[in-house]
Amino acid sequence: LAQGLVGNQSLTRLYLVDLDEGMTVTSAGWVAFSTALCDTSSVNSTYLSNHTICDIWDEYDGETVPRDISLHLQLNKEH
Repeated sequence: LAQGLVGNQSLTRLYLVDLDEGMTVTSAGWVAFSTALCDTSSVNSTYLSNHTICDIWDEYDGETVPRDISLHLQLNKEH
């Protein structure tokens, strides 16, 4: 899912819905979202990172979005 966000230019909000009891975003999943939002592995990767999405929300488990992702989302909102 996170890799599909790279290069996105239209989706601004992502609502994660718990489709199965106990299903949550894993730490590896959050790392993938962070990379999709700001991949610093190269200048081109940074350019192609997702600069459109401004909100990621998990409806069911109330999990807090990690700080680095929150900062990337805030930058996207401001620009």
